[in-house]
Amino acid sequence: MEPGEALSTAAQIAVTLAGFASVVVIFRRESIHELSPINKFRLRQLLTNSILPLALCMIGLLFLTIRPVPADIWRWCSGAAFVILLLFGRGIVKVFRRFDLQELHRAGASRSIFYLTGAVGIAATLLQLYNGALLNAFSPLSGFSSLPPCPSLCGWSSRRSKAQTRKPPAATRSMKPARSREDARNRR
Repeated sequence: MEPGEALSTAAQIAVTLAGFASVVVIFRRESIHELSPINKFRLRQLLTNSILPLALCMIGLLFLTIRPVPADIWRWCSGAAFVILLLFGRGIVKVFRRFDLQELHRAGASRSIFYLTGAVGIAATLLQLYNGALLNAFSPLSGFSSLPPCPSLCGWSSRRSKAQTRKPPAATRSMKPARSREDARNRR
């Protein structure tokens, strides 16, 4: 497969993920402003994991339009991807560490899944550095290097918060029968 074709395919997948994130937002019961901080973080990550590969693929496609094709094109792409992924990864970890452990458990999030997928993302980022420093070869990771965290974030759209799934308190449930008993007494 030619590099241009692979980058175009990766860009199409990234656009598909962005469309999925839009559908998730549209079909949520509450508005974006009513989301918990963790769900806002998840939504931001879902969008980032679709927009970032698109941007990286566009950088690669832009460099492919230069004629004659520079010998160091993949070194430039890998270097740009490394710097961008390093900055985004640092910001993601900084925000995630602010969340309280109980808050994460209430939202159904898992630190272990976050760090596991983060390790995959770190490995992909280090491969970008290796490619930029030594190989200078086209890498399929050029467009997909920010996708590994996505599986841990896609499941959040179908989860409900505990407030949505919780049954009403016993006093609220028994109110109606108590009123009907009261009405029955008053009628006698």
